[in-house]
Amino acid sequence: MAVIPVRKVIKRGGGGHSGGSWKVAYADFVTAMMALFMVLWILSQGPDVRQAIASYFSDPRGIPTLQTSHNLMDNVGAGVLDQLPAPVPQDSGRGSGPAYVKIWQAKQKEIKDMQEVAKRIQKEFSEAPALTKLAKTVQVKVTNEGLRVELIDQVDGTFFDIGSATPNENLRRAVEDIVHAMANLDNEVVIEGHTDARPYVGGLTGYSNWELSADRGNAVRRLMTTYGFPTQRITEVRAYAETIPLPNADPIDARNRRVSILLQSRFANVPDIPPPGATPQK
Repeated sequence: MAVIPVRKVIKRGGGGHSGGSWKVAYADFVTAMMALFMVLWILSQGPDVRQAIASYFSDPRGIPTLQTSHNLMDNVGAGVLDQLPAPVPQDSGRGSGPAYVKIWQAKQKEIKDMQEVAKRIQKEFSEAPALTKLAKTVQVKVTNEGLRVELIDQVDGTFFDIGSATPNENLRRAVEDIVHAMANLDNEVVIEGHTDARPYVGGLTGYSNWELSADRGNAVRRLMTTYGFPTQRITEVRAYAETIPLPNADPIDARNRRVSILLQSRFANVPDIPPPGATPQK
């Protein structure tokens, strides 16, 4: 019997690929995962952040163009008033919604509170018998940074002996009074040490105005904590040596030998632009 050959043909379909439909499905999956992560992140935040996010979605116009970081996840809305760094303005536009009004009012209240503390310190140094001799060496002013108290040394060494970081009795009395005056405010504090431009002579090899200004700043920090100021509220001790003299002062002027106590504003970088119909604190 003759064998009949059979030819088997295998058909291949699809043109070698399955098209781009999988990309659409993958994009939907990534979008869903991103939404899930955002919800989980919001749920993990504190009540202040959640309230700020809710304020944005309820009234986006109340959030001025504010940015604290190049990282989007680090930025905060204007609804966050306390316990968060002050936002940095990207432009000079002002908000008009309730969230902006609230943060602006909080800034005005802080300015008023700091002005009251400044008046209290000035009154104490002008009236208390033990402090009147120091009145001209203690300068107090409220700036956009916050409340700044300058303890200015003189030629005869008002607060420290020349070339020394050991505090004398004048400094002890001054710091004690300042700490008591600041007791009602809970803002953080930065301490800055400064010297004049005269080179440091004597002492350890390599010891300079940089070390001296740092040691004097730390001496004030220790005194503040001794008189009851919370340690955790002192965030920095900065040493500037002779690099930042007083305005219009000769670099070798003895008045440049000073220690600054800065009670920092929470709203230092919030633009002082009042909402419609409001008046800024004078």
